[in-house]
Amino acid sequence: MFRPDRVTLAPATADDPVLGSSPAVSYPTPGLAYNTDVSNPKALNAPLPADIDRSTGTDGDNVFTRAPQVAHFKVAAHPGGDETYDLWAVSNHFSSGPDTRVGQRREQARYAAAIASAIEAAHPDARVVVGGDLNVFPRPDDPFAPGDPQFPSDQLGPLYGAGLSNLWDDLVADVPAAAYSYTFEGQAQTLDNLFVNDNLHGDLVQVRAAHINAGWPADFPGDGPRGTSDHDPQVARFSSRASLSVADTSVTEGDKGKRNAVFHVTFSRPLSQDVPVCLVPFPVTALPGSDFDLVPACTTLHAGQTSLDLAVAVRGDKVKERNETFGVLVVAGGGVRLADPLAFGTIVDDD
Repeated sequence: MFRPDRVTLAPATADDPVLGSSPAVSYPTPGLAYNTDVSNPKALNAPLPADIDRSTGTDGDNVFTRAPQVAHFKVAAHPGGDETYDLWAVSNHFSSGPDTRVGQRREQARYAAAIASAIEAAHPDARVVVGGDLNVFPRPDDPFAPGDPQFPSDQLGPLYGAGLSNLWDDLVADVPAAAYSYTFEGQAQTLDNLFVNDNLHGDLVQVRAAHINAGWPADFPGDGPRGTSDHDPQVARFSSRASLSVADTSVTEGDKGKRNAVFHVTFSRPLSQDVPVCLVPFPVTALPGSDFDLVPACTTLHAGQTSLDLAVAVRGDKVKERNETFGVLVVAGGGVRLADPLAFGTIVDDD
């Protein structure tokens, strides 16, 4: 489900390394026939390797009985805007039973991690989320006790190993009493997980479990759950606008003429279109006209770039004085969020 005024499915092409006819998903067994379909969204799957642990059972001969759905979206950074970014979503429901089908569930995590890695290898700037009812607990929880042959099962280990972050860690750090999404025989548990890559994790605003189901379990024998499901949806909010930051700088003034104090401006992600960027200086202890030029500087951040430099001219003299400072405000068009738009330049005296 998505809002068509903000989110659209990107067209699938045959040469795309995930949605195309030859998916570059690194896994021990070859993909199933439908892996070659060119579509968005797309299902991906493979036969189970012969050497996996089957001691706790399996449900079928393939990695997934419910193949993951992989979708590539274009997301508008703000309503009505033309600037977009790429979001990849991998939605899945792993095999049921945290203490059964352990080897198969670990392979499901391994294959999902391979999909995420293939996306990142082909699209380094993409935001990626892998999630759903993964039917097992996040680290450090485990359905097996120490001493059991399966302990530690770490069934989601491949997802962590691929460099993905489980948003449950953010949830439990923020609101630990609410970090559950499922209730089984009176015990609150977390079986639903959202893993995101670093790009998307950096945009995280908040994550919550919407307690519309697990908070209303059966009260007595014969009573049924009072929610619409037995699991709670996981709700994560992310900043969709690219954010701008500028760093402080310093420059030695010299005895005469002008030198540039260069300010490095960075953006949280590449933009899909050109945007204007301007720097406006203002005095602090340095005097405009005698210590620095009170002249705005403007340029263009081109599509695909993530940084640029803007300069303020500093004037040299032979007067012995203290170091002086001035400030700058950097702004940008295209709906860019000003995360840290203020910086200060230090004019270092060398007399």
